[in-house]
Amino acid sequence: MLHPHHQAALDRFVTAYSQKDEVQAIIVGGSLVKGFGKPGSDLDVLIVIDEESYQKRQATGDLSYYSTDFTDYEGGYVDGKHIGISFLEKVAEMGSEPARAAFWKSFIAWSRNDPTELQTLLNRITTYPEEGVQERIHRFMAQVQAMQWYVGEGEKHNNPYLLSWSANRAVLFTARMLLAHNRLFFPYHKWMLRMLELAQDIPTDYLSKVDQLMRNPSVEGTRDLCDLVLEYRDWGTPSTFWTNYFLQDSELNWMNGQTPIEDL
Repeated sequence: MLHPHHQAALDRFVTAYSQKDEVQAIIVGGSLVKGFGKPGSDLDVLIVIDEESYQKRQATGDLSYYSTDFTDYEGGYVDGKHIGISFLEKVAEMGSEPARAAFWKSFIAWSRNDPTELQTLLNRITTYPEEGVQERIHRFMAQVQAMQWYVGEGEKHNNPYLLSWSANRAVLFTARMLLAHNRLFFPYHKWMLRMLELAQDIPTDYLSKVDQLMRNPSVEGTRDLCDLVLEYRDWGTPSTFWTNYFLQDSELNWMNGQTPIEDL
């Protein structure tokens, strides 16, 4: 939801940037459109520019955007990135969940041309990728099972870093399992738990157990959370033992250049 001061900032931004020849459309995303924002939240924009300009910016790495020129509320700013249609097409074809989640509930604030094709592309991006979802769940599950072992190693070796790391990753990958089960995007870490609040089918006390574990990482709490999710439902039979998944996703993924398991 855009508050009146956000809408006023957007209006000023659109008025200014729609005059730039390279700008083809302006999309609004971020926490505000997802329903996670606050009155003091920043305004997130995705500036669609012509392909030649996008390729030039991509070559120099000059893709980000930040400005306080259009906001008049305390701490306010507009930020985002420059993108091209080729980028959007690639996200629609093979984008990770965080890449897709950036466009979830976004809207086109302005377009130089008929926005129908652009909206169709956004619809493709924000359709949950059903293909391979069971395999992804099993890969996330393997990470959860690995954390049940690693957290014990943290305690055994009096290694608080390893214990805390294991607890955090147990939260991450139990959450990934539940998000995938509910066909909800992983919006990266900042909004992961807020996204889970929208899930229809998760263990009743999952979020409270996550909160307790993050405030007090422990072996018992980590294993309890893992068991809660692993035993919540029949997750199906993985095609291989969890150690093989873990080996491929956490130790050998560099060999084939695949997206890290954390970012799928």
